[in-house]
Amino acid sequence: MIRNIDDLMEAWKKDSQIDSTELGTESIRLSSLHAKYIEVYKHQKMREQKLQFDLNKLTKLKWRYYDGKLNGTEELEQLGWEPMREKYLRADIGTMIDGDDDVLEIKNKLSYTELFVDCCEKIIKEIHQRSFNLKNAIEWQKFTQGV
Repeated sequence: MIRNIDDLMEAWKKDSQIDSTELGTESIRLSSLHAKYIEVYKHQKMREQKLQFDLNKLTKLKWRYYDGKLNGTEELEQLGWEPMREKYLRADIGTMIDGDDDVLEIKNKLSYTELFVDCCEKIIKEIHQRSFNLKNAIEWQKFTQGV
């Protein structure tokens, strides 16, 4: 099971090996490799989208929080946030949100997931390219054997 980028890279390290004596078998294996990595990509892409939605929602809430519009509300209690002790200028709210621990935590997860998705995209692109490389290797073997 591929759960993180290290697992992904370890799996790709094994799967990227080509047995040059069995090029036909390697060609047939492309579909299963594609299915394996597209599944990981799908899962991570969905996670990326959810994190982006969560970040947008949290940013909106934090804007209201730093603007003082959540003070004394039930929503503030549900979130477990302390009432705002000082009032910030609207121009400073963006800076406060950018440095907020909750926002930074989601941004960190989002950044990691974006890297994960990028790695998956590159692996899938390499799998697509592999069919051309295998075809060329087979043609080269035919050529060198005089077929």
